[in-house]
Amino acid sequence: MSAFAGQLFDTETHRLRAIAQGWLTADGLNGADDIREWLNTLPPADLARECIDGWWSGDAADDAPDPDDLAGAFAGLAEDQTWLDE
Repeated sequence: MSAFAGQLFDTETHRLRAIAQGWLTADGLNGADDIREWLNTLPPADLARECIDGWWSGDAADDAPDPDDLAGAFAGLAEDQTWLDE
């Protein structure tokens, strides 16, 4: 089990997806149109780095997800954007 934002996930893949979605949506502040534009124009590695730099800095940097793994989560969200319609 792994955790993020006080929620437990049964796999690291689910945790990484939740991190990527949380970053993109800003927990509900960003709309689907903006998110689609970012996913369609920004490389997943750039999104992962921005997320890690924004949420894991200083002492928390040791707990940051692997950048390549997080980039994979962003790539998955870009590939299948149906989650934006839910």
